Amino acid sequence: MPVARAHPWRFRLRSILLWVHMLVLIVPLGSIYVFRLYENELVRETESELIAQGAYITAMYKQAIHPLINHLPAYGVPIAAKRKQKDDKYNIIAPTVDVASAPVYPPRPDALNDSLPPDPLAARTGKTIFPILDEATLTTLAGVRITDSHGIVVAGREETGMSLAHVEEVSEALQGQYSARLRQRISKHEDPALTSVSRGTGMRLFVALPIIDNDRVIGAVLLSRSPRSILKGLQDEQERMLFAAGIIIAITVLLALVTSYAISRPIHALIRQTQRIARGEKDVPPIAEPITQELALLSQNVARMADTIAERSDYIRNFAMHVSHEFKTPLTAIQGAIELIHEHGDSMKPEQLQKFLANITHDTDRLKILVSRLLELARADVMQANAEATDVGALLRHLQARYAERLSIGELREPLHAHVAQDVLETVCINLLENSLQHGATHIRMSAYALDGSITIDVIDNGAGISAGNSAKLFTPFFTTKREHGGTGLGLVISQALLRAFYSDLQCIHAPSGAHFRILLRMA
Repeated sequence: MPVARAHPWRFRLRSILLWVHMLVLIVPLGSIYVFRLYENELVRETESELIAQGAYITAMYKQAIHPLINHLPAYGVPIAAKRKQKDDKYNIIAPTVDVASAPVYPPRPDALNDSLPPDPLAARTGKTIFPILDEATLTTLAGVRITDSHGIVVAGREETGMSLAHVEEVSEALQGQYSARLRQRISKHEDPALTSVSRGTGMRLFVALPIIDNDRVIGAVLLSRSPRSILKGLQDEQERMLFAAGIIIAITVLLALVTSYAISRPIHALIRQTQRIARGEKDVPPIAEPITQELALLSQNVARMADTIAERSDYIRNFAMHVSHEFKTPLTAIQGAIELIHEHGDSMKPEQLQKFLANITHDTDRLKILVSRLLELARADVMQANAEATDVGALLRHLQARYAERLSIGELREPLHAHVAQDVLETVCINLLENSLQHGATHIRMSAYALDGSITIDVIDNGAGISAGNSAKLFTPFFTTKREHGGTGLGLVISQALLRAFYSDLQCIHAPSGAHFRILLRMA
């Protein structure tokens, strides 16, 4: 099975979980932000209404007082604050209060008794227009105070003749500036369950506009009103709120579907895959749509593990059959010889007795060799790769010195270091060289080179060669053509197992004459 790799379009499981949790977090935060914006719009709406009312009141006041001050050369006080350049015709005042950043000031200070009497002309004008303002406030619900140029109230339901000059909004307006503030309002009613900028929360908006005539401040208008309750606003926007609630519910359902599609469904598919493996099915493929990289890798690794277990089971079963066969033959021979000696030993000639004893000794020696080789194979099968590296060039030169004129090595174009233990690679090479010499080779050539990030070592001899029928059985345990000479058929199997412990391999390459083996190594 190929090595599992991260698919480019598959998301990581942690990424999906992060996105889901972020969306879950964004939904309430987004709702809070939307409510905050709506709350701010209610305040801005109230401020705009108060500015519009103040503009009409200042125009009405100027219209009423103008005949009285027309003959006076310098009525009012000069503008103290430096005014910005404005259009000669228009004087637009934009709302300035921002709920997110504007502080909430303490309640408006009470009016003070002042020794200075109100300006007679201003008091007369205020008395003239107050009935109109008083009737209008029944509709606008705004509190209105008009002061003269010194801050003395000249029109209003209360505080007439008292001073508001110490109130920040009025003080700034008397200097020629527009001013607006959110202030606390002490309510006689209990606070509602939900807090908002409404009468229930004790918030009130105050705006003050200067009354300016010929660049001189002749008075100020102070208006106040609690912004519309957000609960009332939400009630008025029921359809839109239901639509927003529907969107939130849809997002929640979508998140549940995404989580189910990306996590739950692949996990159930993975469970079905493991159940098939548990039932003993072979060639169980990975799940078709794992969605995430982690589940894809997990499913591929489970399938690979199942293939490995199946291959290992087949290997153990076949190996047990071979071991049984290899041990059964000499044991049967030993048992037969012992029975013959036991039954006819007294009547046997000495040379016959010695022959049977020699056969027993030969079979016993073969069993010893088999046990020794089996232990070597067992160690090779359970060997764990480490971080060792071997200088391939140095090892080949060492082998050339050992085998002298029977071995030649090719020139190395570059230093080669393989990810394999030196004793393992040396054992494999010596095994191949000895096999070549045992099969009649008089000259062996070894060459090493790097190719596609790996190292290849070719071992080529001029011996008897390997037939096509035998080449397919070379790495089968106990297969040997030298059984009569003590061959066990485990040498190449052990060599291949040693290399595979280091993620390397040993292969037999077809050759027209002689034998050709190839060692494939990982580059360190």
